[in-house]
Amino acid sequence: MILNEPFNKESLNTFLKDFLPDYRLDERSVRTPDKSILTEVTQLGASRKAEVTVLEAECEETDTNRRIAITQAAFKVLRDHGIRNAIIAFHDGADQWRLSLLTSTLEIKDGKVVKKDSNPRRYSYLLGVGAKTVTPYKYLIEKGKVEDIKQLQERFSVEVVNKQFYASVADLF
Repeated sequence: MILNEPFNKESLNTFLKDFLPDYRLDERSVRTPDKSILTEVTQLGASRKAEVTVLEAECEETDTNRRIAITQAAFKVLRDHGIRNAIIAFHDGADQWRLSLLTSTLEIKDGKVVKKDSNPRRYSYLLGVGAKTVTPYKYLIEKGKVEDIKQLQERFSVEVVNKQFYASVADLF
């Protein structure tokens, strides 16, 4: 199963066909910023209904000490290519990889348009060999296909997962 295997592009695309509405393959190379921690970025496809582009990002390293640099580089790629919402598979050739949802929204604050980026720590699953996959299985596989970006955000949101967990604990007591 994709959740507890090393990163595999074909397996990811198969999963996405069952997960995203109208997912279409559209593989092409994406230019990355100079001197980026992202060594290669590839657009794999997109879903118009879910308003999301799917990217694969090969990184120099994906350990926790570099997650902020990886995220900053990924948001720069999104900005450079006019992508507002993306599911990105970050990997470095190791047994574990990360599947993240990055979103950017525009808001009006004090009469000015302000761009707000999502917090990837809240919208990310660690997958691969040895990863804990009970929660990703429940939200990414068991619940089936998403309908739109709102549902996609709910499936990736740790806050929603935590609320449901604590509600179930409260019910037990």
